[in-house]
Amino acid sequence: MSALVAGEAVFKRRVRIQCVGSSTGIATSIVDADTGEPISNVFRIVITIDVNDVNKAEITYHESNADGKLLVKDGDVVVSTAESVDPEVDITAFEVRDES
Repeated sequence: MSALVAGEAVFKRRVRIQCVGSSTGIATSIVDADTGEPISNVFRIVITIDVNDVNKAEITYHESNADGKLLVKDGDVVVSTAESVDPEVDITAFEVRDES
């Protein structure tokens, strides 16, 4: 796999996050944006959009070895967080009507 370069940063891959079939985001899928391959070890993505500062995406995932087996240390699964600065974001949000 070749590296992706944006500015001075080098990225392992681009990820695509989709919440399909529900406005609540229950059906969330995360895939490699270029290959479509599912990414199953991600369990949290926090996207911060700040109109007065740098946008960020923090991707938290379980570490795994080359065979895809989760890494465990002292009985706990190894967790890492990667931060992407100025991620490419396209969001459609649902604004709920006040029906009071």
